[in-house]
Amino acid sequence: MFITRGNYNGDTIVKYQLLELYQPLLGYEAIALWIYLKHCINNNLNMSFKEIYQKLQMSETTGTIAFKLLLKYQLIKQEKDKLVLLEPMSSNQFIKFVKDNENIDIETKKRFFTLVESYLEPKEEVLLGNEETPFIENSDEITVIQREDELVARFIKECKFHPTKQLRQLFDDWFYHIKDFRLLEELLIRTKNKIETDGIKGCPSKYADKIVKEWLLMGIKTYEDLNKKDQAFKQNWEVYRMVEKELNKGYDTLTPEEKNMINLWLKGDKSLEALSPTLIQETIKLIIRHGFYKGKGSPTVAFVNKIINKLQRAKVKSLQEVEQYLLPKSNNKEPLEKKNFTHEHSKSDLEEAIRKKTLLSYGLNGEGNN
Repeated sequence: MFITRGNYNGDTIVKYQLLELYQPLLGYEAIALWIYLKHCINNNLNMSFKEIYQKLQMSETTGTIAFKLLLKYQLIKQEKDKLVLLEPMSSNQFIKFVKDNENIDIETKKRFFTLVESYLEPKEEVLLGNEETPFIENSDEITVIQREDELVARFIKECKFHPTKQLRQLFDDWFYHIKDFRLLEELLIRTKNKIETDGIKGCPSKYADKIVKEWLLMGIKTYEDLNKKDQAFKQNWEVYRMVEKELNKGYDTLTPEEKNMINLWLKGDKSLEALSPTLIQETIKLIIRHGFYKGKGSPTVAFVNKIINKLQRAKVKSLQEVEQYLLPKSNNKEPLEKKNFTHEHSKSDLEEAIRKKTLLSYGLNGEGNN
């Protein structure tokens, strides 16, 4: 039934890793099945799987699941039409195998590394020998998992999260995308503050998940990223309020599209020069003062955006340059004394016009009369 490597005469002896590392992951049934298969090989027993399941008092369904687990964790492998019974890996090899295996879910890995911590501490000799550089020495995996579990406990306690299977999956997703614990700590603080100030209906984890998704969309993965975004947001927020005030709009009534327009005024791009908040404010005042907008009420953000984009492309740097660009030259009136009047009348012409007017008023035609 099996082809095996090496001679298995004598007692059925197994490595301690099988019971101390494999068994918590695979379960009792899978380990019992592996031990009995090895026993069959050592003693040349030819038995079917159905007979082995009966010996172990397993149902066929349970036995099939146990067999699949042995395949998954490489205690059995298939070679063409035969099966090979494999020996358990060394501790370090198995730890690395579990860590790198994408087919093992995150929750199982967390439980495993919690076990590994307590298992390896009194067994330092496991890290010695001629094996490759031990995985545990070069990894903070156990510490990371501990810190993640502590954060989970704090979220449940301080933010009143409802502990469910879905919540565990939510945490796993957060921990997968965010590795910076300072940023995760900030997530906890913001969620807690939101609950204390506004209150949240249902599980607050929905609010926290919304924050995480917004951070990921903005490319925020570390606390430093968040700090930079917060500083930029503070500056933008002040400009938003200024624009609302100048355009006679209500508080916090700008749409996301309008905010994006204003953001482009501030940061510019390849073709648009960035403008300072002061220059933006003075430009809006100039637009209103000179009546550029012909619609009802105050100018819209979209209308102002068209004008400011033109100024950005013109790379204006000051209010004087804005005025020179926007205001017609006819508005820059020169003093009257400097005007040159080309159509002037001489005194004699004026007197002749008066004489003719006087004659006409009496019904006389002055032509030909002395």
